[in-house]
Formats: sequence, C-alpha cells, structure tokens
Amino acid sequence: MAGLDRLTESDRELLMAHYWDELSGAQCAQLVGCSMSAIWVRLHRARRALKTVLLAEAADPTLPVDSVPAAGRHALSAVRPQGETS
Repeated sequence: MAGLDRLTESDRELLMAHYWDELSGAQCAQLVGCSMSAIWVRLHRARRALKTVLLAEAADPTLPVDSVPAAGRHALSAVRPQGETS
C-alpha cells in the first residue's frame, strides 16, 4: 500500500497486524506487549501519520521520497495550511 513504506516500522507493523491480519486490539496488545489503551492510542497515531504521508503525496506526487514529511507524532503540521488547527 502506498505510504506505508514511509511510516516507522512500529507504526507499519501495528497497522498491518490490526487491518491486514485482522488482529483485535487485545491481540495487538499481547503481540506488542502493552495495554489495550496504549494500542488504541498507537493505532490512532499510526493512522494519523499515514494520513499525513498520503496527503503530502497527493498534494505533490512528483516529490522525491526524501522530501515527503516524516510520519511522526506531530507530522500533521507539515501539511496543514497555515492558521488551521485540528
């Protein structure tokens, strides 16, 4: 899937486990070794990071891989128009 290769390894693996392998939140928590509430937070952040990467690619598909914003906790600020808040 486009954009997944630009996520951190842990975000990519968690998204793949939950959506591709169809693991439940409890199964993901057991796999990763953290609480279910931590898994839901990590899934939320991973989805947000993927959205950021995909929006950046859509805005300018000619961008080289290195110029797409790194997906991270505060990566949305890289594609949010000036003055807009979440």
